[in-house]
Amino acid sequence: MENKDDMEIFRPDSAPGWQWVLAFLCWLTAVYTMYHVEHSIYAGVVKTNTFSLALLPLPILLAPVFRDDEKAEKTKAKKCFSWFIAAIILAAAVFCLIFFWERNYIISLCQMGFACLTLLLPKHLQKTDSPMGILAFYALLTIGTLTAPHMAGYTSVAEATEILQEQGYSDITFQQTPHGRMIADDMPDSDFLPEEWENPIYLFSAEKDGEFWAAAVSPVRGVIIGETPAPEGSEIEFWLRMH
Repeated sequence: MENKDDMEIFRPDSAPGWQWVLAFLCWLTAVYTMYHVEHSIYAGVVKTNTFSLALLPLPILLAPVFRDDEKAEKTKAKKCFSWFIAAIILAAAVFCLIFFWERNYIISLCQMGFACLTLLLPKHLQKTDSPMGILAFYALLTIGTLTAPHMAGYTSVAEATEILQEQGYSDITFQQTPHGRMIADDMPDSDFLPEEWENPIYLFSAEKDGEFWAAAVSPVRGVIIGETPAPEGSEIEFWLRMH
């Protein structure tokens, strides 16, 4: 029984107050990072599972209510079984990523992979009375969230703005992320691919050669896929002003 602490499930009812504070701060930081990446850096194009992480503490808080104290401890066999299940889930995610590719899948896969690394860390990081396990889990989850969009090849709003600046645009203002089909008819000679037709793209208003323009940038390819003058009274100018 000397390894009892190593086998024990995280128990909110037995954790000291400082650990609660640490867990809350780590959780809050991870949620904020996910929200910032999704809504500020990529304007909603990239989904980071913010809502799911926000609800993550609920099972932990409710666990003592439904858990029998006699079954609260894990044996080594159960812990190995948990690792086995985690490996199976990760392998299944890789399989789905390879055979049913969607760029957003890599976000969830990367988050899951980094979070599962916590299971491979030394035993003392997994003790109930150690803050390092909580820190490691949320730190790895946050790292996964930050790196996944780059791995998937997404272009951020800031990078799209730089692309427009290189093409001679000035006074660039990000408007929103409509689906390509919503503005394709208002942009003659546009270069929308099928996935850009059905998915959100970046729409900007800007000035070029003294005129007011509307420009669309692909968040996947990182190139300008549509641009047109938007003189006052035109449909595209009205569309920009109204949205």
